[in-house]
This record gives sequence, C-alpha cells and structure tokens, in this order.
Amino acid sequence: MAKRGEYKLLISILNRGMGSEMEKLLSARGVYCSAVAMGTGTAGGEILQWLGLASKDKDVAMALIRGDIAQEVMRMAEDIFSLTVSGSGIVFTVPLASLCGRKSIDLIEGRRV
Repeated sequence: MAKRGEYKLLISILNRGMGSEMEKLLSARGVYCSAVAMGTGTAGGEILQWLGLASKDKDVAMALIRGDIAQEVMRMAEDIFSLTVSGSGIVFTVPLASLCGRKSIDLIEGRRV
C-alpha cells in the first residue's frame, strides 16, 4: 500500500477516442489533474505487436494520482478498456519522488487554490 501523500503519474495509451472515457473513470475516482493528447506512433508492426497496440493513432491520457488508488484505477481501466486483449492499449504508473508546494498538492487533490 502506498504511503500517505505519495503520488504517481498514471499514463494510459488507448485507442483513439477512449481518452475521454479514461478521464471519466479518473474523475469518478476523485482524480482532478489529468490531460489527454492525441498521439501518432512511429513504431513498426513488430514493436506495435510487442506493446499490444493495433494502430498508430492513440489517445495518451496522463494524470497525477494518489499512490493509494493507483492499483485500483489500473485494474478498473484494465476491465473497462479490455486491456488484456492485444491491441487495446496499456496503462502504467511512474512514481513521483516529490511535489513542491502546498498549492500543487491542493490542485491535485481537487481543493480550491
């Protein structure tokens, strides 16, 4: 279990058009700091297959989330987006060593700044 105050960067690479659905999932779990960008990959067919991606056109959703909900959100995303099916996308987290400033933390936790 994550320590109180620990944050992670959650990154999901999903089929084009699914980024808004990911934002809905994040919002339902109280995640208020997220963004979605359209991505176009350059990987060849072998790399796409290895990563489990079917097409080069993807939505890349990123969010700062509390460490204590990271596994739950990833499991929910796996179910909703069928991420165990090849070509559906991937989701992973990157631990953040630190966040600076009370206002930054307030923003991430959805408090008025």
